[in-house]
Parts: sequence; structure tokens; C-alpha cells
Amino acid sequence: ADEVEDGENILYVSEPYHAMHRLYTLQITVDPEHDRGVRGYWADYQYNWSHIVDDSDIDWVIFTGDWQSYLDENWVKFDTDTDYLIYHRISAL
Repeated sequence: ADEVEDGENILYVSEPYHAMHRLYTLQITVDPEHDRGVRGYWADYQYNWSHIVDDSDIDWVIFTGDWQSYLDENWVKFDTDTDYLIYHRISAL
């Protein structure tokens, strides 16, 4: 959570039943006072969510599983101690 900068956007790719709950708990960790301008989006892993990355200026993508990825070489895997796969946009580093 400390790595997310003010104004950055996060896309959470997951099963629909899981995504809303995880976004809520992530928001409590990343922007508890709602004053950092961090926005969270979610996408069902079964659908092509690639347009959300550009349309919503996404800086971070979190996968809850080894889902289909539409990310290109502009993304780098972020090391974490969780079971999630997390990617950060290189231009945002």
C-alpha cells in the first residue's frame, strides 16, 4: 500500500464475487481518509478488460489468479509476499 502514489489508479482482476470486497479492503489500506485521489476499478477475469487500462489511466493491476493478461512490455511485475500477481506500469515508476 505504501508504494501506491497519490492519484494512481488500481485495477483488480478477479472473480466478480470477490472483487468488490477486496477493493473495499484495499481502499481502507491505501486511502483510508479518501484524500489521496486513489481510484479502484475491478474487472471480471473472464472478459477482456484491456480497455479499462487505457480508459481509466490504470497504474497498478492486481490479479487474484493466473488469469489471461492483456498487459504489454510497459508493465513490470511487483514483488509481494501475497498470493496475488501485481503489476505496475513502468512509466509510472
